[in-house]
Amino acid sequence: MVIQCAFRNCKNKPNRWAPQSFHKFPLGDPERNQLWLLATGLDIKAETLLKWQMCSDHFRPDDFEKPRNLKDHKSLTTNVVPSIFPDAPTATDEQVITFGRLF
Repeated sequence: MVIQCAFRNCKNKPNRWAPQSFHKFPLGDPERNQLWLLATGLDIKAETLLKWQMCSDHFRPDDFEKPRNLKDHKSLTTNVVPSIFPDAPTATDEQVITFGRLF
């Protein structure tokens, strides 16, 4: 059972009244699963990922399929990777310059 969103700074929890939808990691697609892990900064084994999901707050509106009716759950389109992480740490200008010099 999912306790809360897998992203480290997100406190969203699934419940009947939550406005967010929750989405399983794409374990059947190793390449895309790796992209999800890289995007979220997670280093988790596949067995552990069965217990974790990402909430809809980390996806853009156009990442979702159009619902066919009012009862449809939010579904992600194919090959989507989470991309919205508002509270994620960001690099400072100094870190970016240093990183740029290394390569």
